[in-house]
Amino acid sequence: MKEIKEYIYNRLVSDATLEALLGATGNDKRVYHLGAEVDYEVNEKKKGFIIYYTNQGAQTDELDSQTLPPISVTFDVYANSWNDAELISAQIDVLFPVILDFSTTNYRCFNIRKENRIDGLPSDIGAKRITVRFRLSSIIK
Repeated sequence: MKEIKEYIYNRLVSDATLEALLGATGNDKRVYHLGAEVDYEVNEKKKGFIIYYTNQGAQTDELDSQTLPPISVTFDVYANSWNDAELISAQIDVLFPVILDFSTTNYRCFNIRKENRIDGLPSDIGAKRITVRFRLSSIIK
């Protein structure tokens, strides 16, 4: 599971378009896994940030020992404006297309599907917020 979290993080922070949309600089990539220390500031320079987290389903009898249960990946996009939030969300869609097939050292994922998107969730920091959720399945060890 750690490898998959790292794959998601690296895919986000290595994209120049997303980096520009977030206002990322140097060590401040503006992408955080849930639980990490977050820079909540949004302004004209720091246009937005992403907090992402993963939840893995339970192992069932239908899955053999080489297949992982599905993993839900949630991206909470916070931005200075609705336009910025929309652009960041759209770039996540580009980075995680439905047809994406990816591999890490120990895993291969054959199926990714966008489950939902929720606009306008409350934000305690005054930023605009969009939540996007994907489901990874057919993950083979």
